[in-house]
Amino acid sequence: MKQPVLNFLAGAAALVLPLAVLAHGGEDHDLTEPAAGGGLKPRVELHSEALEVLGVLVRPDELRLYVDEFASNAPVEKAGIEAEIGGALRQAEALAPGEYRVKLPALKAPGKHPLVLTVTTASGLELLDGSLVLPAPEAEEAEHEHAAGLPRLAWVGLAALLALVLGLAFRRWRGATALGLALTLGLFLGGAPRPGLAHGGEEHAEETAKASAELVEGQPKRLADGTVYLPKPTQHLLGLRTEVVRLGPVRQGLNLNGRIIADANAGGLVAAPQAGRVRPGPAGFPVLGAKVAAGQVLAYLEPALSAPERAALAGELAQAQAELAQAQARVARQAQLTASIAAKDRAAAKGEAAALQQRVAALKAALIEAEPVRAPVAGVVASRAVLAGQVVAAGETLFSLHDPARHWVEALAYEPALAARIQSAELVLKDRRLPLKLLGAGRELRDQALPVQFSVEAPAAELAVDQPVRVQVSLDGERQALSLPEAAVVRGGDGLPVVFVHQSAERFEPHRVEVEPVAGGRLAVRRGLHEGDRVVSEGASLLVQVR
Repeated sequence: MKQPVLNFLAGAAALVLPLAVLAHGGEDHDLTEPAAGGGLKPRVELHSEALEVLGVLVRPDELRLYVDEFASNAPVEKAGIEAEIGGALRQAEALAPGEYRVKLPALKAPGKHPLVLTVTTASGLELLDGSLVLPAPEAEEAEHEHAAGLPRLAWVGLAALLALVLGLAFRRWRGATALGLALTLGLFLGGAPRPGLAHGGEEHAEETAKASAELVEGQPKRLADGTVYLPKPTQHLLGLRTEVVRLGPVRQGLNLNGRIIADANAGGLVAAPQAGRVRPGPAGFPVLGAKVAAGQVLAYLEPALSAPERAALAGELAQAQAELAQAQARVARQAQLTASIAAKDRAAAKGEAAALQQRVAALKAALIEAEPVRAPVAGVVASRAVLAGQVVAAGETLFSLHDPARHWVEALAYEPALAARIQSAELVLKDRRLPLKLLGAGRELRDQALPVQFSVEAPAAELAVDQPVRVQVSLDGERQALSLPEAAVVRGGDGLPVVFVHQSAERFEPHRVEVEPVAGGRLAVRRGLHEGDRVVSEGASLLVQVR
């Protein structure tokens, strides 16, 4: 065989073989198919200004509907729903609050299936329409293979043509030179990227397939971009609620640290009037939380005297008793001699005897008798600081009494003029907020701050004296701003404040925000949100934990 023919065959092989290897058939290149067990069932989202409806085709003959209020995400109960799909009109059956079931003719044909819902609620009637799309994996795969096969054949033909041209052009060249050039060109074409082999947009299909494969029906998941997928049943279980952010007037707010104190007009301290030894009252020591009446005996205080003090009192008592005996004898003699003794002398003798009698009683009480300790006001025993037999000093606190329905709050303000700017105040508790009434502010610094006192205007059994609390005050002056509840803002993984925006029925997107406190337990948004955004107002702390 002549050398030009050999050169031609070698060049053709060098050009065609790399393309033939890369264009082989029999391998599945369809990346849009989700991984086994992954992906979501066919679903459709419908919404109006009042309602948001998610429909999930759980089986070919059953459509599950989740009906919520659009603004608040609260489940809609006792709704009447008619569904028209596949040429059939069916009534929905309620399964749980906000969850309904519709029995359908079996939907198996791929493509769009128009869906019309008529929803009747207590607030009115809503008509919603959309399309439920059933995918067709087999048709998509055939189309993909066809689109990918044409470029492969075209490149093979082009390689054969180039080989022919090179063979004719290099007939007069030496064989080694022609063959080397053909091999070099063939390897270059075989290794270079070709649009036909890239299957046109396969990269986008791969990303879509990965995102779809990440989600599993009914399982919450945080996606790579931070978006949280939370199924509707889980939202209902967690009580997730949203609020539409609106522009409105807000009043500057400020948080103050404070503590609960007893109402000075409804509580009191029971202190020892003198040094002595404590023993229980007639009914024993009152237990914590027991109600006591004003004047009720809570304990007895026995004198606690040293030996010299007791000896001195005993001597005084003996002398007083002797003087009392003489005085009483004198009164008795004068009573027998009324004619010879003036009336004034008899009265003086009686007065002296009465005084001595009182002195004797006082000395006996100081030596023997215990003094009763009484409650100064009615209330509840908040603390008890004594045991039987305990020796206490004069003025030492034995009991504290409080009225559980009346409390004050003492907060610390680091601006001297702050009290004059306070328009309203609230006591912030874990599950509610109590109104406060400003009583006044001190003029003497305590820990570099002025104490400001408020009275709690609503009864709260969960309050205790010295309990640390947070007081939110509203100051004078209003402005326009976007606002949202405090519970809507949580800390993200980087420690910065974020909120979750309800982008679609089951997707929540984190937004980093800048906020500041305002009145009414809300936060003014400086940056990060737009008017009309639906923000998670209850349950954001649970969303941030989804991984």
